[in-house]
Amino acid sequence: MRYIGCKQRLLPFIHQTLKDHYIEGETFCDLFAGTATVGHYFKQQGYKIISNDLLYASHVMQQVKVAINHMPRFERLAKHLKLTTTHADNYAQAVIDYLNQQDGIEGFIYQNYSEEGSLNKPYQRRYYTECNARKIDSIRESIEAWLQLELISKEEFYILLYTLLNEASRCANTTGTMSSFLKAYTPQALRTIALKLPQLTPSAYAHEVHCQDSLDLLSEMDVVDILYLDPPYTTSQYAASYHLLETIARWDYPALYGISGKRDTQPLRSALSSKRYALNALEAILRSGQYRHLLMSYSNDSLIPHNALMDLFQRYGVVSVKTQSLKRYNTMSLSDPRINPRQYVEERLYYLKPYSIPNQASNLTPLKHSISSAFQ
Repeated sequence: MRYIGCKQRLLPFIHQTLKDHYIEGETFCDLFAGTATVGHYFKQQGYKIISNDLLYASHVMQQVKVAINHMPRFERLAKHLKLTTTHADNYAQAVIDYLNQQDGIEGFIYQNYSEEGSLNKPYQRRYYTECNARKIDSIRESIEAWLQLELISKEEFYILLYTLLNEASRCANTTGTMSSFLKAYTPQALRTIALKLPQLTPSAYAHEVHCQDSLDLLSEMDVVDILYLDPPYTTSQYAASYHLLETIARWDYPALYGISGKRDTQPLRSALSSKRYALNALEAILRSGQYRHLLMSYSNDSLIPHNALMDLFQRYGVVSVKTQSLKRYNTMSLSDPRINPRQYVEERLYYLKPYSIPNQASNLTPLKHSISSAFQ
């Protein structure tokens, strides 16, 4: 999955910080999960995970990488489709093979996000090749129909939709974000979509996955041992950057706007991507007190300056910072004058040990509403 801000390269750095501060506990909450990379990693380390993100596409990823511990069997669907298998009566791979062999249809993605399908429309879009757009439509329609007919369980639905989202990301004719398409097809975009089953991580815990506002979740849940924050850190809204994945996940045929064909993402906007409201939004999280330890990933390119962050953290506990330099991800040509001349970015990991741990977030609601009202 191509996703800007993914913390895959920082996982050992985050884990080592826990060890350096002798942080122990059972529950690990990833409040802005994105692709669920961090939650999945700490699930592997033996924690009980509470995972959350406002985007439904992220919710699907979290279900597969965090919540589901074992591959479902797909027995009801296999019987309906008359599939056979040699995988110990688990028909998951047979279902994937069936979907990969389907002929495409001229559905919503083909009509709006392929060059041929959008030819007679106000905007011609080149997000997908004709072949891949048709396959996305066919596969997504099948998955939705099977769910509505109760031929697959919710877990099986998430597994199949996750495989499609993963391929739809990899084969999109875009850069690291999916906010707009490229003029010429990339080699990845020309590759034919082929679904692959994910590798699931077994666990003894029943993990929690949520799809809601972070402050709402904090007001509802018990105190967690470790609260990890990887908040939006630029003015780019993730819902707009990955609007296409959100549409494929929701499959709600939204009204589309402009040459990029974006859906209305106003309800999914984050105050943490606003220069004006980011600091107040972060303070609302710190004020919740629903954590024994708090870690936050934030780079030197982010909206809130380091000094302002330190002033804020020090009001709520003892704070320390570790840094790691990473090679910058650039989507522009080296000759483009808009390219950031710095080749490396400094990733900062803030650790906050709160002065006290209240039993409930009694002071959270007023600040949450003041931020939400102003931001909207």
